[in-house]
Amino acid sequence: MTTKVDIPEGLEDYVSIRNGEISVDWRGLGNFKRKVPYGEIDSKTFDLKFDKALEYLLDNGVLTFSRDNSWRIVAVGSDFGPKTSYGQDRMNFTKEKDARKYLKAFHSDTQFSVGIERLTQNA
Repeated sequence: MTTKVDIPEGLEDYVSIRNGEISVDWRGLGNFKRKVPYGEIDSKTFDLKFDKALEYLLDNGVLTFSRDNSWRIVAVGSDFGPKTSYGQDRMNFTKEKDARKYLKAFHSDTQFSVGIERLTQNA
């Protein structure tokens, strides 16, 4: 069963609740981003919607700034995970499945090696 989440207007197509947990359509967000270079939408329109989505997901525990028991997208030693347009630090994923879906949606055509790294807090 899928139900819509009470989220900011305009994000209903990308975020829902499935089996009691937040489900993100990372592919849909990735396809939305791909419209920018082709002029189908402008970058400001994308940034506003994507920033709202990231903030919502951060507030609801799908994304985190914590390095404790989370996953991040990395390439050549740099962090390639989600980041807002206004320069907020890159965010990590609280679930590996979201990291994998984001990687596939946003970096499937990246021309260098991109992967997922599990972060754990050192004791």
